[in-house]
Amino acid sequence: MASLHALPRVGMVIPKHRHSAVERNLLKRRVRELLRLEVLPMLQALPVPLDIVVRVSPLAYARSYVELSGELRDAVRRLSRMTFVSPTAKPSGAAAVTPPVPGPVPTPATLPENAPVNTPRTAPTSPDRDDVR
Repeated sequence: MASLHALPRVGMVIPKHRHSAVERNLLKRRVRELLRLEVLPMLQALPVPLDIVVRVSPLAYARSYVELSGELRDAVRRLSRMTFVSPTAKPSGAAAVTPPVPGPVPTPATLPENAPVNTPRTAPTSPDRDDVR
């Protein structure tokens, strides 16, 4: 996602995936170092700052530092190719798509009679269920 800040930002999510705290902390240190040394410089070279979040899979616990490094570099390269298209480039064989313009907000007077209305829910009462304890 394009960042509103002047510099790219990176976050990471390292779920436990039924591993010990020691294994999780080792993986966190590896990923944090890879983000600092390899991913952030690649993101800073892009024309627009990005905010990205890296979430590791359970397989990451078994990967070495070198394997994690290669996977992260490949992911950032794919992301940069997907994200940055020249603003003057037109889609091949298709007209440019414009975002939809939001229409007016429906009011109760413009809603059809059978449209659901946001009313507070109450528990259904039934005369047959009064004796249930």
